[in-house]
Order: sequence, then C-alpha cells, then structure tokens
Amino acid sequence: MAAVRPRRAVRVRVGTLLGAVRRGLQVDQVAIATVYLEGNASSHFRPVLNSARVYAALLTVLLSSSAAFPVGTAAADVHARDPRGARRSPV
Repeated sequence: MAAVRPRRAVRVRVGTLLGAVRRGLQVDQVAIATVYLEGNASSHFRPVLNSARVYAALLTVLLSSSAAFPVGTAAADVHARDPRGARRSPV
C-alpha cells in the first residue's frame, strides 16, 4: 500500500465519512486506547493545524458540491428540452 500524504489522508477520511452519511449509514464515535511512548515525545499532533485541515477538507467538499449543482441543473434542463426548445412530456 502506498504512503498517503497527511493532507490527502484527511481528505480521504472526511470523504469516507461524508460518503457513508450520504448513503444513510450510521456513523458512530468510538473511544480508543491511546499509547504514548516516551512521554509522547514523537507526537506530530498539532491541534490548530490538524483542525484546519479537517475544516478545509469539509469546505472543499461543500464548495465542489455547491459549484456542481448549477452545472448539473443546467445540463438536466438542456437535456429535458427538444431541439426547438420546447419541453418534452414525461414518459
């Protein structure tokens, strides 16, 4: 398995969670035991930076969905018209 860059990893995790919620799957929070070696000397956790990455990933998904909506709506509208511009009746 290839290594995943931290920023991409955040987007992948957020995307996975949002995809599960969109499909109606239940998402639960589960407590896990954390093991700190040598007084947590090697921790790379940065609360502000890591939180910003999560919110940036959420914002990216929100903006891309918002940007795609008018395009999809316009495409569906064009598809629903015949070449003369009249609406087709539903089948």
